[in-house]
Amino acid sequence: MEVGAPRPNVSPSPSGEGGRASDRVGAAPQGRSNPLSIWVVSDGRAGIENQALGLAEAVQRLTPADIAVKRIRWRPLFDRLPSAWKTSAMLDPSSDKLTPPWPDLWIATGRATLPLSVRVARWSGGRTFVVQTQDPRWALGRFGMVVAPAHDGLSGDNVFEITGSPHRITPARLAEAAPAFADRLAGLPHPHVAVLVGGRSKAFDLPDAHAAALADQIARAVDAVGGSLLLTFSRRTPEAARAR
Repeated sequence: MEVGAPRPNVSPSPSGEGGRASDRVGAAPQGRSNPLSIWVVSDGRAGIENQALGLAEAVQRLTPADIAVKRIRWRPLFDRLPSAWKTSAMLDPSSDKLTPPWPDLWIATGRATLPLSVRVARWSGGRTFVVQTQDPRWALGRFGMVVAPAHDGLSGDNVFEITGSPHRITPARLAEAAPAFADRLAGLPHPHVAVLVGGRSKAFDLPDAHAAALADQIARAVDAVGGSLLLTFSRRTPEAARAR
């Protein structure tokens, strides 16, 4: 499935017994036998899930593959336990079932998936290759591959550094969306400088002083190239930062 194509039909997966059925995304083209089986595993938050899904879709553009989206969560009593202590029996009943047949490729993102990611290779008898996106901050050597942004500064034989994070944006998807913005952008001088501003999270903050410094840097960059600024905020961007 091309990321830029219309959203695929989603139907229940046979492995989704109990709770909410897993989503099946982008079945392999007909006429292909034994497509690669990929599970995309996360806690279901869009910003987390899209990283793993974008990576899975990139693989799917290279080889026939079935992608199953698996959303998991831990029972509240066990959620804050260290990853090493958690077992699959502690998963909330609303989680998608993680049962054989195991996938060829397991792509996971987020803290919630770590206890499962480090065990699935053993559960599958070594059949499943495990890819974890973002810095797991735990048991780095127990993943088949860790796809992490370069700014995390990770190193290791199984670490693949990229700029930023995996995503679902492709040239085809941009071309599909462009007509909706054509009139708004037509009169703006080139180059168009696009800036996406985040906000507060558990690990980071965007205080007013930092926002002001960031605004100055952006303004200087736009002035240097003589273009136009296209600015997008996150739902987490503080109002004070938006005002800058």
